[in-house]
Amino acid sequence: MTTLWSCVSPMSSQNTSLYIEGEEFPACAHYQYEWTDEEAEANGYTLPFATPYANRIEGTDANMFGRPVTTDKLQVFISDIYRSAYLKADGLVDW
Repeated sequence: MTTLWSCVSPMSSQNTSLYIEGEEFPACAHYQYEWTDEEAEANGYTLPFATPYANRIEGTDANMFGRPVTTDKLQVFISDIYRSAYLKADGLVDW
């Protein structure tokens, strides 16, 4: 299971003396999977929800299905709302 971390403090991961306001856009350093929780927080990231269950990422992002979907129920991750959900087939549609 993967955990969701969100960048909320981009200036935490930068050398603020080198930042020129109006010429650059602050951004968090790229998240590293190997970071500990303390390292992630030091680089401007935080867990958006209070529990590990709420912060989990499970399912596909549905961009590419490498195999045919053969079940009526599919677990997906919706990044816009930071949520894992299930999709259930309700029928076939001809496009």
